[in-house]
Amino acid sequence: MGVQAIAHSGSISEDTFAAVFHVFTPQLISFFRARGCEQPLSEDLAQEVMLIVYRKAAQIRDRTLFRAWLFKVAREIDKSMEKNWRYGKARANPRAAWRPF
Repeated sequence: MGVQAIAHSGSISEDTFAAVFHVFTPQLISFFRARGCEQPLSEDLAQEVMLIVYRKAAQIRDRTLFRAWLFKVAREIDKSMEKNWRYGKARANPRAAWRPF
């Protein structure tokens, strides 16, 4: 229901976003946990992905590709965090210290 509404309307309503958030946030948290992030950081990164979804909902052309696009965004955020760590921008534990914005 929610993914279809995003794809067809070109924007996202609060109800649709809430439904998408409810379905995909736990999956995103698990994704980041599997990549070695601690729970609080995984939750922050999942929220960051969902913020991008909210901002860029109009760019979603094909609802069948929504999940793949969502996890591509998650991978890019994870790569960005790793890059920041590699170049010394994070201190101590890189995954705990990284902040996207």
